[in-house]
Amino acid sequence: MKYLCDADVNTGIKACALQVENNSSETVGSVTLVPADCELVAGAPRVWSFDGSTTSDLGHTYLHELGHILGLRHTNRTTAECGTVSGNNPDGNTGVMRSTNGASLSRFRHWRRDDLDGIDHLWDSYYPSYELASWPDEGFPDLIPMSAASSLTGASVIRSGSLADAPPGAPQPLVTLDDRRRVVFATLADDDSVIEAPAVVEPGPLGKTVGNPEIALGDDGEGERVFVAWTANEQPDVDVMQTRWALRELGGGPWTITAGFDLKTSRVVAGFDPASNNWLLGTLSEAGEPRVSVIGYGGELLLESAELGGLTSYEIGNPVCRESPGCTMLLSTSELGGPSLARVDFAVFSDPPSVFVQSMVVFDEQDVYGRTSLASADPGSLHGLAGWQRFELGAAANDSPNPVIPPLFSAQNWPLGLGAYTDDQAMRSHRLALPLEVACGNGIVQAAEACDDGNLQPGDGCDDTCALEFVGGETGGTGDAGGDFDDDEACQCALERRDDGRGLGLVFVGMGVCGAAIYRRRRRRRRRELLHPGPAASAQPDQVGHGIGAREVSAGRWPVGLRPSE
Repeated sequence: MKYLCDADVNTGIKACALQVENNSSETVGSVTLVPADCELVAGAPRVWSFDGSTTSDLGHTYLHELGHILGLRHTNRTTAECGTVSGNNPDGNTGVMRSTNGASLSRFRHWRRDDLDGIDHLWDSYYPSYELASWPDEGFPDLIPMSAASSLTGASVIRSGSLADAPPGAPQPLVTLDDRRRVVFATLADDDSVIEAPAVVEPGPLGKTVGNPEIALGDDGEGERVFVAWTANEQPDVDVMQTRWALRELGGGPWTITAGFDLKTSRVVAGFDPASNNWLLGTLSEAGEPRVSVIGYGGELLLESAELGGLTSYEIGNPVCRESPGCTMLLSTSELGGPSLARVDFAVFSDPPSVFVQSMVVFDEQDVYGRTSLASADPGSLHGLAGWQRFELGAAANDSPNPVIPPLFSAQNWPLGLGAYTDDQAMRSHRLALPLEVACGNGIVQAAEACDDGNLQPGDGCDDTCALEFVGGETGGTGDAGGDFDDDEACQCALERRDDGRGLGLVFVGMGVCGAAIYRRRRRRRRRELLHPGPAASAQPDQVGHGIGAREVSAGRWPVGLRPSE
């Protein structure tokens, strides 16, 4: 993306998408914006912002121009104006590809249903098939190579997975989207093997979403339940969708579906607060401000919306809560030079249903991109993700992220999923999840593959189509190793496994896994306190001062029907 003031190119246009050649003579997309002080362009100048201070939002504009690069037109234009728009409703729909910028921040910073329908129409035949791969994330900051992953075979997905923190002895539940945009649920054992195969949560159109479904696991002392949340029922010509959540026992049984409140953004996150025995549903307002809804253990809505301070956010992460009153949520701020990582700590109360914001801290020099998530395996720290970045946070609100690890694997532009679980050695650990293209030769058994030894060489026990073959008179090699190999050859087999002391569900032998060199980037971190801790019993909000560029926010307890005011 670049700024350009040129009357020949930008006569009256404030932003445009171009196809250009890079230094390698490859055709790539380029987004050009006209700066506010450009006198060569007709009409009023457009002042760009990222925090809602103007109506020209950079996040929406950039995504809109990327849509043009992908081949989409202005979808609120009529058929007479633009002709037939493939895959889109051309007459008055709403979405990122409208021809005018909206004043909303979060509403048009993610693809809407109509936008995705158009992209699917143009590019569906080019989409590869993906399955959700998962693998342990142990010994932070070291990263176990993706070759140790197991695939959720037989389920084609189009979103990364959301994993709930699982207590000792419980399977780990997850949700994702299949290739028909349906919310699907599955559970994993500590060795990454599948306990409950992927299944649709709610059949029919209301069980589909254009966003990311989210999941939480809770226990009121009488039984563990699973809570799944998503947005649904978005129509091409309106900008409102419905929140929906589903509850069932972790061990099985039917889902109880609840139709929630209307929302103009597709971003939702889920958590469970053991101190109040309530589910938490995090959302973003149309202005990009983080909010939390309180839902009873049985699924009843107790508090529709409580603002978590006045900070505008690009992304919102799932809340992680403790036994004593207190929850933590990660955000990415909406500001030029960012987005920066932010952390908000708050407490939830049941009588009356209310939320008390304890503190909010922005780590100015910690840039983050992509979806954020948080998990807890150690009471003294929190494990976090932002896009492909991994980091640890201390239990205290002002503890800096330490450290942030650059990517050590190809994430293929997918955000990671994260959850905590207990392994077969009774150790608390974390699990990562990532959609991985189905391809023979990547070292992970997927789809209908019988084996995958990480190459396409025939004659080594696993052929170039990932089918077992005869080697030395035996199919697929010897016993548990899935192949009669030496040196760095190996075969990961779909059916055979061995006890290698780590409990991995699929065999990997001699794959050269001997650790990874970790580059640690340590920077002096400058933090600004946006909201100081206030007394939990305070009945009135405390007005406090804030850092550069921040708006005043409120702290305190908020009853049903009331929201913090600025």
